[in-house]
Amino acid sequence: MRCPYDEISLTWNHPVVEEIANINETAKTEFIYLGRTYLKAKEYVGVIQIGDTTFQILPKIDSDPTGDSESPISTKAYEAAVDSATRNLLYFLSYTHNFPIREQEIASPSARRANLLCNLLNINTSFGNPMIY
Repeated sequence: MRCPYDEISLTWNHPVVEEIANINETAKTEFIYLGRTYLKAKEYVGVIQIGDTTFQILPKIDSDPTGDSESPISTKAYEAAVDSATRNLLYFLSYTHNFPIREQEIASPSARRANLLCNLLNINTSFGNPMIY
């Protein structure tokens, strides 16, 4: 999905966008495509945090019928899609066997309100396995 810069209060020459360009260059891969008027996630999922700005890159596995990831970012339909995709990603991660996630953590109201990075950190540290990358 294309995300216009103006929807997330950025411009093509904003320091956060410049830092994404640096991340792409350092990694020698394009995690996020940076267009002149928009950015677009590539074939990765995860979280990129730059200062106070957090990008959640979620898979297109929204199963909530009220969700619509193509809706404007602040709408209920968009939030429903994000909640559903986050729960589905955490569910799929639970099958890695190296990342223990309990069903109640996936379904909890606090998990739905938190961003993906907070969910991953909270779940992993609750099992005594702090993630530091």
